[in-house]
Amino acid sequence: MKYIEKNNKQYLIMQELTIDKTTYVYLQNKDEEKDIIIQKITIKDDKEYLTNLENEEEYKKALMAIKKKL
Repeated sequence: MKYIEKNNKQYLIMQELTIDKTTYVYLQNKDEEKDIIIQKITIKDDKEYLTNLENEEEYKKALMAIKKKL
């Protein structure tokens, strides 16, 4: 299992899924299972960063894709 720190909390990387050339990362808080975040990988200066989704439409698109995969 791989964890990352976000907002001073430990999140487990639950899933990575690429949709239309964008990779989305589904994170679950290590201590609070209901605390789930969806972010996307953005590349800047050859480094990968987790960034927020652009809008509600992008969030729904990413959420529906993961539901289909489960």
